[in-house]
Amino acid sequence: MKDFVVSGGHYSTDHKLSKVLNIDNMRSPGRISFGKNGIWAVTDSSKHCVLLFNDEDQLVKTFGTIGSANGEFKNPKGVVFDGDDHLYVVDGNNHRVQKFDTTGNYLLQFGSKSDYGKLNSPTGIAVHNDKVYVADSGNSIISVFRLDGKYCFSFGSEEFAGLLDVTINTDGHVLVSTWSNEGVHKFTLDGQCIGKFGTRGYYKAPLSYPYSLTTDSNGYTLVAEYYNHRVSVFDKDGAFVSSFGSKGSSAGQFSYIEGIALSSDGNIYVSDNGNHRIQVYT
Repeated sequence: MKDFVVSGGHYSTDHKLSKVLNIDNMRSPGRISFGKNGIWAVTDSSKHCVLLFNDEDQLVKTFGTIGSANGEFKNPKGVVFDGDDHLYVVDGNNHRVQKFDTTGNYLLQFGSKSDYGKLNSPTGIAVHNDKVYVADSGNSIISVFRLDGKYCFSFGSEEFAGLLDVTINTDGHVLVSTWSNEGVHKFTLDGQCIGKFGTRGYYKAPLSYPYSLTTDSNGYTLVAEYYNHRVSVFDKDGAFVSSFGSKGSSAGQFSYIEGIALSSDGNIYVSDNGNHRIQVYT
């Protein structure tokens, strides 16, 4: 995986547009996740489905339709693969998470049938080892489950109003973005707050509606800013590094970014929601 490097005391982040993916059946591309061997998934909240692609960026399967039965969705949001290539989809308006195998076959669901761990309009999701972290927007908490869906614990605070996404970096820190505070909060795996970045006082900050997060192997955080129509990059200490993108419909411009992810070879995939496409950067 390519990383952001320091050269001569300055950060080198020269991102170049590699390709633009215009998919016929894609209306509102959202969150993105990569599994093994280059397979990747993206949610489409308008069409209430998930699209699966191969390592050559070819669409191989679309699954899901609007509804509340097993395998159906109402505005799917976050998506993530675990270490066994099982796929977890945040089924936002059904207030649950559904788990599928690599080819989209339904396995189980969780978050909707118990007092503890009952979800309310969840948005983002991350996996670390044997735990699943869910950004529970309606309850303003991060709820943590086992891979089999059993509830473990939750953490959060009033600062979590407006939860958007959650990811986990290589240091095992839980990063959480919110729209109410326009920043990224940093926690330990058990929910102890250890910092915050992307707020006022940083160059080219605060962030504006940090809709989606991803991190690289050196701990750099890439933030997809929905209302700024750009991607902002921060180092592992939370210092601003760079940003790229502007509002528009030309190649290299964005309209309301909803998802961002890194492929195994370090390419940056961005869900350009308002333009109904995915753009890939090297």
